[in-house]
Amino acid sequence: MRLFSFPFIFLCVFSLSCLVSPSIMARVGQQKALFIELNALNQNGDACRVTFVMVNNMKTAIDELILELVLFDQAQQVQSLLTLKTRNLPAQKTLVRRYDLKKISCQSIQRILVNEIKVCRGKSLGASGCLKALSLSSRTKAKLGL
Repeated sequence: MRLFSFPFIFLCVFSLSCLVSPSIMARVGQQKALFIELNALNQNGDACRVTFVMVNNMKTAIDELILELVLFDQAQQVQSLLTLKTRNLPAQKTLVRRYDLKKISCQSIQRILVNEIKVCRGKSLGASGCLKALSLSSRTKAKLGL
């Protein structure tokens, strides 16, 4: 006595693969992403030294990246609006970038918002494409997000 026919089994396997596909596609998408991690916040005199780990998992190099960031304090009020510029993020490469934010206390930074990607230059790249590929995380007490 046969309980299941071949089309039924095929349909079940296909249905399961449809459920799994989004997670697989998400991982594939992440491999092509522009990943930025807020790695450290260290006080350096009157400046907060911000360290980012940047991973360009896209197939093309980024010649110039300009981010507009908003810093929020403990009360979630805007503390500062600034732009950070980075050059030369080769494809399939991880780099560390440091910036000294003058007259800012690291302790006061609760959250950093990537408000906008002002510039993303590279072969076949633009600001909107880089924004869509952007993936963010933080290893500090301050959150990094969109």
